[in-house]
Amino acid sequence: MKKENYSGANTPNLKLKMNKMLLMMMAVLLVFISCSKGKGEGDKKGASEPKTVKTVNVGQGYVASGLDPGDGGTGWALTSHGISENLYFVNKKGELDTRLVESISQKNDNEWEVKLKKDILFSDGTKVDAKAVSDALNRTNEKNAIARGTAGALKFSPIDEFTVNIKSEKPTKIMKAVLAEWTNVIYKVNDKGEFIFTGPFAVESLTPNTEVKLAPNKYFPDAEKRPNVTVKEFKDPNALKLAFENNELDIAVSIPSEFAESLQKSGHTLKPMEVGYQYFAFVNLTNKVLSNAKVREALDLAINRDEMIASLHGGKKPTGFFAGYFPFTGKADISSDVNKAASLLDEAGWKLNTQGIREKDGKPLSLTLVTYPQRPDLVTLMQVMSSQLKKMGIDAKTEISENIGEVGASKKFDIMLYAQHTASTGVPTFSLNQFFRPKASNNYTGYSSKEFEDVMKKLDATGDQQEMIKLAVEAQDILKKDRPVLFLVDPVWYVGLSDKVKDYEVWGADYYIVRADLTVK
Repeated sequence: MKKENYSGANTPNLKLKMNKMLLMMMAVLLVFISCSKGKGEGDKKGASEPKTVKTVNVGQGYVASGLDPGDGGTGWALTSHGISENLYFVNKKGELDTRLVESISQKNDNEWEVKLKKDILFSDGTKVDAKAVSDALNRTNEKNAIARGTAGALKFSPIDEFTVNIKSEKPTKIMKAVLAEWTNVIYKVNDKGEFIFTGPFAVESLTPNTEVKLAPNKYFPDAEKRPNVTVKEFKDPNALKLAFENNELDIAVSIPSEFAESLQKSGHTLKPMEVGYQYFAFVNLTNKVLSNAKVREALDLAINRDEMIASLHGGKKPTGFFAGYFPFTGKADISSDVNKAASLLDEAGWKLNTQGIREKDGKPLSLTLVTYPQRPDLVTLMQVMSSQLKKMGIDAKTEISENIGEVGASKKFDIMLYAQHTASTGVPTFSLNQFFRPKASNNYTGYSSKEFEDVMKKLDATGDQQEMIKLAVEAQDILKKDRPVLFLVDPVWYVGLSDKVKDYEVWGADYYIVRADLTVK
């Protein structure tokens, strides 16, 4: 048998084969280079340009301080950013609505049953089931006393995979509203200790109190229609206005009224928003001077709300603790009367000395007003109030605190200016319970009233709309008489919108700024 010789490159058959292979390799290489060059040129011309994800930049007065819904007001901030959801929420019409619940039914005065929808997922792709919901809400209820304000302590237990039993410490007929309270967001803690949510956007990164970067939650319907979002905190309203003017922001929330007209004249899109917030002042009743009802009445009468509204370039006089468009707001006629205020201070023993300062037993009437920079309107109102009180002979000092919650809890203030959406669940119970019940977590004033308690017990227990309105008005009448809180302004806010989101509508004040329907033209 003849043996083939493959030992040398000069073998004729081998040389021919190698030449053929070399030509084939060169041809393939030329085709590859040609295709690559063609693709590169196409990119330059935009013919094959890959799809880019657009980013919407949002500026507002706050960014979440963390991701744990059990901490303070974190749950509120997370929902505002579009990260978290509640079992129920208040929709554009002011009605309680849901994306997560199939049905809810009351078993007795203190017990409810919630059936969850079976196709809801967390942003990591895992199921939102009865155990996850129960674990989350039990954890929040234990950590955050605010969650126990309306119906007392709540206990959540899974009945089956998608059914939750709820037992409340106090009887209630408004469990939907309780579940819509901003504390009660749905989440899970994974094996790494990370917080996972269900909202239309998921957290890419968070710099507490500064900036949060979001990407569409791919497990939330229509994720492909949503942009990336960056939410930035602006404590200075002038900085917010400037950033919007310079096209650095697509959505600028809570632009003060004083800037609205000039921005509109320069061609920017601004829309007024139904706020729901109220501006008011807590009075520290543990302060010996302010425990005197005549002094508190004098302070109330010394405040000129018209001057306050003028200083903000917009707003309305309040009639109670709730915005004027709610049917359960108060009916009080709140007006200024400096002569009567002076007479009441005289009766309380605080009379003008030769320097025009009110004093008693040789001590001047000195009060410290405090507020926080995250609501710039309040800083303006504090200066106006200080000026008005000084005209009455009161030595009114002012302070600004970065953490107003700590100031309130410490009771180390005289008058604290505050802002709150007082009906964020569409009913009047949450805020009244939160601020004015004796054991309430945010009872900053030290207020306690048997008359108020009797009304609130009835209000918490009713499910009848007309009865709720009647009782809520009664409760506000008592607050107006006792004055642990002074109603200041029913404000108006504006939202600035860039051209690419000019059809977007912010509703629900700043509780739902970034929502599932945020898309880019």
